[in-house]
Amino acid sequence: MTPTEAINTLYYDNMDILHIDNWRFFTPKKRDRIGTPQRQKQYHTYYAPMNIEEWTIPLFKSVGLVPKSSKNIARSQIKCASCEVCSYHLGLESPDLSLPFKDMYICDVCNRTYHWQCLLKTSCCNATEREAIDANDSWACPA
Repeated sequence: MTPTEAINTLYYDNMDILHIDNWRFFTPKKRDRIGTPQRQKQYHTYYAPMNIEEWTIPLFKSVGLVPKSSKNIARSQIKCASCEVCSYHLGLESPDLSLPFKDMYICDVCNRTYHWQCLLKTSCCNATEREAIDANDSWACPA
């Protein structure tokens, strides 16, 4: 996959619409087989800011896309993916199921996600390491 293809995939798969404030019909100059231009509805849409990993910023810039702004965010602010061990997409320690899940840890190297309980079961981590990881907001998974 080229950098452009990777960025387009990331960009279009992660677009979140905040709201649509207007729409209108657009009639292209190109005619269809019948000979009449087909009217197409177009929307004026506002999109949410996109969270991207720091390693992807050079790829975006290499194809001419420059972020409007950037800032570091804590791992706990990122929406969670599925755990690599159990494949469950919700937190195991969050009874109210509110995002983000505090027990989901995202690797800073490969971006894999794990439940803390799953890491303990595999003996890859121990209970004392969790405090250091939470304090530094930095972690590399066993993989």
